[in-house]
Amino acid sequence: MASWERFLAVVGDDLRPFIGDYPIFRDDKTTVALQAADLGAGWSRQLAEDHYYGRPPRPAPWGNLNPQINVLGQYWTKEMMLALRNTLNLSGSVSDV
Repeated sequence: MASWERFLAVVGDDLRPFIGDYPIFRDDKTTVALQAADLGAGWSRQLAEDHYYGRPPRPAPWGNLNPQINVLGQYWTKEMMLALRNTLNLSGSVSDV
């Protein structure tokens, strides 16, 4: 896969220990974990859009099945990336978004 090779070519040596093996691909119609991941990713995108356009966040499509269990959706901001970089004591810069 050409994009994976390009990614490996530009990633810094300090991040290489966190990168796994070459990705494998499965059919999301038969692999339940992918179905759940697709649902979560799609909902996270909707939350980010709501935030960007100043709309109130919509409820999770799976509902809140127990009043004691809250669903948390969060997306990365530049400030969060900087805080993580500082916490991990990584050098380098975070490009302007």
